[in-house]
Amino acid sequence: MAKMITEYYYEKLSLLERKGYQAFLEAIIKKESEVHLPIGIQNDRTVRILDMVGLDHPELFYVDFHEVRYFCSPIGIKCTLTYLDKEPSISEKQRKIEKVVSNLMKMARNANLKNDFVKARWIHDRLVRNIVYNREAVSALKQHPDAYSIEGVLLNKRAVCEGIAKTYKLLADRLGVYAVVAIGESQRKGERDKEPHGWNIVKIQDKYYQIDATWDGNLSLSSQHFRYDYFCLSDREMQRDHNYDGYPKCKEETMTYFKQQSREFQKKKQLIQYVKEESKSGKSYLYFKITEGSFLDCGDDLLQAIQEILLEELPEGRSYEMEFNEDQKILFVRLSGL
Repeated sequence: MAKMITEYYYEKLSLLERKGYQAFLEAIIKKESEVHLPIGIQNDRTVRILDMVGLDHPELFYVDFHEVRYFCSPIGIKCTLTYLDKEPSISEKQRKIEKVVSNLMKMARNANLKNDFVKARWIHDRLVRNIVYNREAVSALKQHPDAYSIEGVLLNKRAVCEGIAKTYKLLADRLGVYAVVAIGESQRKGERDKEPHGWNIVKIQDKYYQIDATWDGNLSLSSQHFRYDYFCLSDREMQRDHNYDGYPKCKEETMTYFKQQSREFQKKKQLIQYVKEESKSGKSYLYFKITEGSFLDCGDDLLQAIQEILLEELPEGRSYEMEFNEDQKILFVRLSGL
């Protein structure tokens, strides 16, 4: 099975900064504490270059990429790394993680994943199904450092967005899929504050797409059903509730779950037909998206309009509960009754 390491951040550096990147990388692989960077690298870039190494190489889970001490001198910059554990514990965790990853790769081979799109969805589904979001770690990095790395995901099955995004990249690297850990901010509609956030960008058939397995995981837990609200989105769609810049442009909107499953509706009669067919077939849920330029552009309230359709079209005896992703105009409707 293909194995590669996408070094997106390395490619963005100057030739001089790449030498600093390589110095950090080599030292961490050898588990050395001190790193000497070449003269000429700006002081304020030191921490950023180390962070880039961590984003490109999620397998280096045992380093605190959020903290580095450095001393400037006429001959360069001397850096002191902080390790999150000691030997032989680090090597033992590496062994355990590799065993988990090897088992996942065996599952992938047995699943006969035919192309990069299928592989990207397979990774998404593994993370969504198996990982719980570690809310305690959000405000307690020092107490839960594993949640920010592949250790939290692969060994403890509890992590925050950074750990989940890094694990997505690790598995993508192993499956030969180009993937980047994207770092930015999230802000849902109606919220005042922006939050630091991490997710992924993947390349499929030479085109880039946005994937947020963390948010889909939280939505799936709430719905008790796989959610793909943030799978293979364009920048236009993703920037409704994610803020970022400087990443590869994601222009395509043809690979979303709703496009692929024909569950993206613009006209009222399309949605009515979908509700009728799914409810009569005994389905336990409805999952769809309303597009811009739809029948709702006339000024109707979205939820009210959808509720009216459900009340009119659902067979007698069937009731529903509705979850609404307002930013993406996506609805998950759980059906009950006959």
